Amino acid sequence: MTFEKSHIVVAIGDSLIEGKAAPKDKGWVYLLSNRLLNLRFEHTLVNNGAGGNTSEDVRRSLREECLRHNPDFVLLGVGVNDSRFRPSKGGNDVEIPRFQENIKYILEQISALRKGVKVIVVGQAPVIDEFVDPYKPD
Repeated sequence: MTFEKSHIVVAIGDSLIEGKAAPKDKGWVYLLSNRLLNLRFEHTLVNNGAGGNTSEDVRRSLREECLRHNPDFVLLGVGVNDSRFRPSKGGNDVEIPRFQENIKYILEQISALRKGVKVIVVGQAPVIDEFVDPYKPD
C-alpha cells in the first residue's frame, strides 16, 4: 500500500496522549506512529499531549499546539482530567456542559482548517488513581 504524500499527524490532549508513564517514545501514540510507518504510511508525528491537560487547556492552546502545524490527522484525547473531582471546587475540574462546549469548539476549529482534515477522538478508559498513581512509593 502506498500513499500520495507524507502526512502530518498531531496528537493533543492529556498524559495518555503524551505517554507520560511510558518509557520515552513508548507510549501508545508513538507505538501507533511506528506501526503506521511500518505500513508505509509516511507521516510526521507531533505529540503535544501534556500531563494534567483538560479540554480547557487544549482549547486555550489549540492554535499553537495543533492548528499551526496544518495537520492532516489529529488525535484528540481528553476527559480523564476533566472528570477529576475536586472537593475544593465541589465538583469536577470541567463540568459536563463546558466539556461538551470545549469539544465542539475544538472539532469546529480543526475542521475549519481545510476540507479533508481527519480527527480521531480517542476514548479514555477510567483511571483508578490508587492503582496508577506515579507518585506512590510502591
